[in-house]
Amino acid sequence: MQPVAPRERIVFLDVLRGLALAGIVVANIRGFGSPMEAYNRPRLLWDSPTDQAVAFLLETLVTGKFITIFSILFGLGFAIQVDRAREQGARFTWLYLRRMAVLAGFGAAHVLLLWWGDILLSYAAAGALLLLFRNRNQESLIRWSLALYWLPVALFLALTMLGAIEPAAGAPPAPQRLAQAMSHATEVYRSADGMAIFHQRIRDWRAFNASFPVVLPRILGLFLFGFWLWREGVVQRPAAYAGRLRRWLPWLLVVGLGGNLVYAAVNYAYQPDLGQPGPAAAVLWVAASAGVPALSLAIGSAVLLAGLEPKRRPFLRPFSFVGRTALTNYILQSVIGTSIFYGFGLGYFGTVTPLAEIGLALATYLVQVIASALWLRYFRFGPLEWLWRTLTYARWQPLLRT
Repeated sequence: MQPVAPRERIVFLDVLRGLALAGIVVANIRGFGSPMEAYNRPRLLWDSPTDQAVAFLLETLVTGKFITIFSILFGLGFAIQVDRAREQGARFTWLYLRRMAVLAGFGAAHVLLLWWGDILLSYAAAGALLLLFRNRNQESLIRWSLALYWLPVALFLALTMLGAIEPAAGAPPAPQRLAQAMSHATEVYRSADGMAIFHQRIRDWRAFNASFPVVLPRILGLFLFGFWLWREGVVQRPAAYAGRLRRWLPWLLVVGLGGNLVYAAVNYAYQPDLGQPGPAAAVLWVAASAGVPALSLAIGSAVLLAGLEPKRRPFLRPFSFVGRTALTNYILQSVIGTSIFYGFGLGYFGTVTPLAEIGLALATYLVQVIASALWLRYFRFGPLEWLWRTLTYARWQPLLRT
């Protein structure tokens, strides 16, 4: 097997991948610029009406939606690789596992050197498990996709009804623990002490991944949905599915916006701990689990339909530059974000309001669009994409355009 050549790429997937990265940087900049504990609890840091309104809109329209698109696209990519291997009669399993091992290496470097909110390690683990499903038929794929995605929700609801988990005896009140943790993190990340930042980053990563057994099946479920979508032919024959997408789009918006509004409202009012079974947390689980993928699919459908209209394609094209260099740009967002907020850079950690963070995120993305477009004039792949291919195939890959 050989890497996919630029001329063989499906432009729609690059556009959607690039758009997903725009949403991801808007969501992740909160993690670059403020303590992990405040990521989904902005009221802990900001109490002005403007800040609260911006945070509410982010929870409703951005958080979780674009990483969901990214996850579905990962499954699509796996399906493309499986089909190409079969067409070429090439060995696939060990090459793919090597690809996931290299991705895990990027994820480990991301955590150790830059930011606690890495997703690449989780993608590598869930991606390796995709091999168990590559010979499943369509009916089996969609059943497994839905079962894996909803399994953690079902378990959480069961624990809520049973009241199986109680707060640890003698533990200090949650607000006190949160305040202490946030104060310490802010002090560390504002400093220029590289070793202290490293230790804090690892603590945050461990806390962030405490729910990994819950997250892993959900990611795998989204991967399998992407696998199923490719096998259905939606991406390959978009015009044939345009009518169905137009009929489904309003319903996806209703469910997506409704579920996310419920999630944002309950989270704003109660700020429950999603790891602690209870009525408010149960509402959040159900609302987000239904609303996030519905809104993500609405966005993807809207982009696919827009791409069928020639007059709208020029507006979508800039996203494709970022999408073709997605791994590089994902890591670069962390480089830029930590350089702005951490003490070894500008040191603005914990001081930038949600509205200003959005401005910084969009400015970062604009720079990435321009830089990616310029880079792709001369090179076939992004720098990290090139390294990923070279390590995967164990052969030096051509980088310069010919």
